[in-house]
Amino acid sequence: MPPRNQFAVVNGGHSNAAEAAAWFGWRRMWPLAGLSAAVVILAASGILPQWPGMVHLVALPPLDLFTDLRLIIAYAPSWPVAAGALGLALMVRISLLAYLVGGLTWVNLGRAARLYGVLSIPTTIAAVVVTAASTLPNSRLFWIGIGVLAVTAVLGSALAWPRRLRIRSAFRQNWRDGLRLEIVLSYFVVVVGISALAQSADFLTLWLVPVSATAAALALWGLSRPPVSRPGVLLATVAAVVVVGAAALMWPRWSEEGAQEPPPRAGSLMIMGGIVSSSGGGTIVEIRPERLGYSCAQVYYFSYAGAGDGQPQGNAVCPITTGAPYESEHTQQPLDNQVASFAAQTEDLPRPLVVAGHSHAIWVAWEALAAGKADIDVLVMVGSLPDSPTGYPPPGENGTGRVLADLLRLAVPLGELADFEFDPVSPAALELQATPNSTREILEQQLPAEVQTLSVMTAGDLALMPGGWELNVDRNVCPVRSAHPNLPLSDAFTEEFIRFLEGQPGRDCPIWRDWGAVLALPFGAPPT
Repeated sequence: MPPRNQFAVVNGGHSNAAEAAAWFGWRRMWPLAGLSAAVVILAASGILPQWPGMVHLVALPPLDLFTDLRLIIAYAPSWPVAAGALGLALMVRISLLAYLVGGLTWVNLGRAARLYGVLSIPTTIAAVVVTAASTLPNSRLFWIGIGVLAVTAVLGSALAWPRRLRIRSAFRQNWRDGLRLEIVLSYFVVVVGISALAQSADFLTLWLVPVSATAAALALWGLSRPPVSRPGVLLATVAAVVVVGAAALMWPRWSEEGAQEPPPRAGSLMIMGGIVSSSGGGTIVEIRPERLGYSCAQVYYFSYAGAGDGQPQGNAVCPITTGAPYESEHTQQPLDNQVASFAAQTEDLPRPLVVAGHSHAIWVAWEALAAGKADIDVLVMVGSLPDSPTGYPPPGENGTGRVLADLLRLAVPLGELADFEFDPVSPAALELQATPNSTREILEQQLPAEVQTLSVMTAGDLALMPGGWELNVDRNVCPVRSAHPNLPLSDAFTEEFIRFLEGQPGRDCPIWRDWGAVLALPFGAPPT
């Protein structure tokens, strides 16, 4: 049994990083080449999905395990299959890492197993959250999952190259070495770049798998070398950059001049809340109609419960004099029922009729217009989410996504605590979220030529749109830097609404505005 603090790289009992580095051997990297070939063959034969995230299958921990889990959650048709697949994946990962860093000894196997055991908890949380967020879709959850993954990678990736036998000692040594950020950050910048290239040019995806494996081998080589001489300075510098970057992202998100004053408008405005709205609830009802050119006498609020004599005003700016009172469960009725309610409530409203729908409401309005069941003049799409690439089976049934379905149902109480009341087995959810690509298919239907359409999205939501954010509408506004729920209240939305109705061009869009989506999309759920 090696001494407690002995370096566990090789059999020779070396006790310093310089001697450990000498044992790094490029000849030991051949299993990475074999794994790359296996991934390419499985993807080319259709066993694995060809999507940009597949380049992460040959990455260092925790990204490799994160990708295994995403695939298992999205594809496993039953829990026994999921358990078997996870066991096989862990066996391969542990054996591969042990061999790469010194050979298949019990010491190396045990340490690799402990490393994956420690990393598996936050990595599983990240994989579940990201996959669920891509399915719902919910960008707030997505970025939380990515944040958990990033923290896990920063704290744990350097441990792939063993410097101490015990994980606890290795963590302390890793901290003293500045988390080896000079290697870890460089490696993940390269990996993000590789997957972004795969996202931008999908025909290169298979070819980029061995490139990703080469990056992993180079990172292991870097980790085998001695750390930088002043790791504390490196940690402080990285921390300062992170703080400055976060401050820049949180900077005021629209120009100081705000939105222009609108002229008085004829006709009427109907406001539609999203999936978690209720009578007088949801941020879109807080729109001040005078900022858009309307008076309260011209404003109507859609009810998912159907026609009626009025609803509780709640947070709405104007009195709600039409529609029946509704709760969030009414938003999850069958889509046909919601379409019928929309047609009935828009039929007799004064023209020209402008409908502003938030999130889920967009699918309802578009389906009604495409089917010829409703007639309006302008559809303003506030926070459209066109993609739901990962599906799941009905409750109690095995099939692709069974694990995902059960996890979504288990998460319902947590969603209620976060004020996100979503029922994954409701009729609307089974039609829209459980059926892959159904939401994109709705928005690809042709609308009547006389209906004008405006799409306003948030930049943070773009990471949930593998099919692209530019829709077949009259104008796709430059993605707005706003949280999804708050988009209807932003100056950016108000300004673009006015410009569109006045026939003015939209604001210029920075070329970099959607780059974040290209970088983030490969870390989402695989398509099913």
